[in-house]
Amino acid sequence: MGEVSRSIADEGWRHARDRLNAAIGSGPGCGAPLNPNIPLGETLYWLSVIEDGEEQQDSNYHARRASSTDGQTVAALIFARNLVTHQLVMPVELRVIGGFGTAAWGSVPWGGGSSWRWKTRAELGSPTDKHGRDTQYDVHVAGKVLGIPIEAAARFFAL
Repeated sequence: MGEVSRSIADEGWRHARDRLNAAIGSGPGCGAPLNPNIPLGETLYWLSVIEDGEEQQDSNYHARRASSTDGQTVAALIFARNLVTHQLVMPVELRVIGGFGTAAWGSVPWGGGSSWRWKTRAELGSPTDKHGRDTQYDVHVAGKVLGIPIEAAARFFAL
C-alpha cells in the first residue's frame, strides 16, 4: 500500500469518523451539531488512501467496486473527495426535515428537525468526472443523510 500501511489508513479512517460523529451530534451528550464538513473532508481523505492501496494490490479492484452498490458509493465518495480537495467545496449542508421515527446515522435521532445531507451536483456547480463517478454521486450520495454513504464505504472495505 505505498508508504501508508492499511492498518494506519484504517486507523486514520476510524479517528476521522469519530470526529465526524462528534460534529454531527451523534450519540447521547454530544450537544448541538457542529459543521461536519472539516471532519468529513478528513474522512474522505482516508477513504481515498484506503482505495489507493486497494488499487495497487488488486488488479480487479475497479471491477469489484463497480459490481456492488457499496462499491459504487465508494466511487461517488471519491468524486466528492476530489471536489473537497481540489475545489474546496463543502458537500453537505444542514436541511430542515419533518416527521417522526428512527433517523439514520448523521441525522437528528429524534425524527423531525434538521439533518446534514449531501448537496446535489447542481448545488455544487454541476461538476463532471471523466470516470463516471459523477453519475454514481447522483445515484448513491446526492440528497442522502450524511452518514448513509459513509456506512456503505465502511461495509465495502470492512472497516
